[in-house]
This record gives sequence, structure tokens and C-alpha cells, in this order.
Amino acid sequence: MRFPRVRRDAGAGSDDPPSTEPAPSRAPAGPMSVPPPRRRSVPPVLALLAETTDGGAFLGEDLLAYLLLAFGGAMLVGNLLAIYRPPPQMRAEGTRAPVGRSVVMAALGAVAFVWALASLISG
Repeated sequence: MRFPRVRRDAGAGSDDPPSTEPAPSRAPAGPMSVPPPRRRSVPPVLALLAETTDGGAFLGEDLLAYLLLAFGGAMLVGNLLAIYRPPPQMRAEGTRAPVGRSVVMAALGAVAFVWALASLISG
């Protein structure tokens, strides 16, 4: 799409309206012109996942429960694994994860996981 170029020939205070000319083309018109960019389409799997039958949001009204289930499970598993099998750097140094803090965080993750699971099951 080309926009007209506005040329102001008249000096300041003149009553002459500005003239409009088509903007000069930088690319030659014709078979050598650049085609318009292609629009990217959404992969069919994502379109199917995002499609809802009730017109609601993705994952419906249970989105918060699913997020709580995921984060709670990650806290539980991550902290228990930090106690059971520390990262290689910590093993090489002979240090361990703080056991008290890891147990408390794993317990909080377990509470969140069980609460979210109960919320999803009860409907």
C-alpha cells in the first residue's frame, strides 16, 4: 500500500493547499516485485486445544486448580529429589540441600497437590 507524498511548495502563510503526488516507488513494479508476506497459520493441534464448546476460556473454570496441581506436584517432587539425590556439583563438594527447608517446602507442595486434586475430583 502506498501513501501519497505531501509536498509543501508554498511558503509559510500561503493559502495554497499542499499538493499530493504518488510516492516514488523504490522497487520496480511488475514480475520482479516482492510478494506479500505469508500469514502464519496456527497448527491444527493448537487450534483444536484452544477450541472450546462452551465459549469459555482455555481449560475452562478449572484453570486455577490445574495450575495449583502442577505447581504443588513440582514443589513436592523437586524438594524430595533435592534431599534424595542432590545435584552433581553439590555431591562433588560434599554438601547437601537444607533438609528442614526442603521437607517444609515438600509438605506445602503436597498440601497444594492434594487440595487441587480434591477440587478437580469433587467437580
